[in-house]
Amino acid sequence: MILDIALGILSALFVSDVFNVVLTTKLLLWGISFALLPDIDVVWGVLIKGNWWEKGIWGHRELTHYPVLYLPITLLVYIMAGSMWAILFLVGVFLHNIHDTFGIGWGIKWLWPFSHKSYSLFDRKNGERRFFSSWTQAEKTSSDRRVLWGNWMADVYFKYHLPVEIAGLVITLVVLFKIL
Repeated sequence: MILDIALGILSALFVSDVFNVVLTTKLLLWGISFALLPDIDVVWGVLIKGNWWEKGIWGHRELTHYPVLYLPITLLVYIMAGSMWAILFLVGVFLHNIHDTFGIGWGIKWLWPFSHKSYSLFDRKNGERRFFSSWTQAEKTSSDRRVLWGNWMADVYFKYHLPVEIAGLVITLVVLFKIL
């Protein structure tokens, strides 16, 4: 999520440059919001299902992480707000989905509705590190990521993923403040 904030800022910087508009707080906040939008399923898991770990994290990356669903929403944003906001929306959610394809989790369903497989890069499957992995629903159901990764929070998230996310945000903030 920390890196998604950075990706939202980068989305706003990109749109500001491409459309030759002033980078405003509004543009930055919408860029961040769009980049965080696919993770609304975690909020759903926590608030509605009442279980942060099982439903919020391990039940994550379903419907809100199907990239094709964002195409009609992008069209709607285009009709309602114009091309700049549609591009900001599309870039933000697209970068979020790219981020969620790397390293942890089962990746996302890039080819849904044509395929129900989830795809990931630089992941571990069947005990070995792979550049590319695909997961069927049966494989996801039968495998337990905690078994595959051990103590996921200590062994993976805090050790590798979180430092990369923080570094990405710090670099993005440095770029942002240099531009401002």
